[in-house]
Amino acid sequence: MIRKILLILIIAGSFGSIIACQSVNSITVSQIPELSARKNPVEVSKNAVTILLIPFGISYIDEAKGALLSACPRGQIEGLMCKYQTTTYVPILVSTSEVVMKGYCVEGEKSKKNNKKSTRSVRS
Repeated sequence: MIRKILLILIIAGSFGSIIACQSVNSITVSQIPELSARKNPVEVSKNAVTILLIPFGISYIDEAKGALLSACPRGQIEGLMCKYQTTTYVPILVSTSEVVMKGYCVEGEKSKKNNKKSTRSVRS
């Protein structure tokens, strides 16, 4: 009887480690630029592992922001979408927190013109 219970627990545990559950915690979007300015899309994704519901740092958010800004050194990011999501692999034991940032790099004259009008764009 004990062997059967252990076997069931082992099988259930192996299926639990194969299946992952992903949830989106929040999404924010800034004003999307006009169609002619959407020529240079940029995207960055960074994550961190959480074990036993304990996060080991949140520096991945700053790393994502830095990588996004370095992807557009001569302009500004507009139409920024930030998504924070969590993927749970083994409930309570192991999960990842991830931030995904997508936007458009607007360079040159458009960037200067929009810089005066827009206060919602990301600047370094």
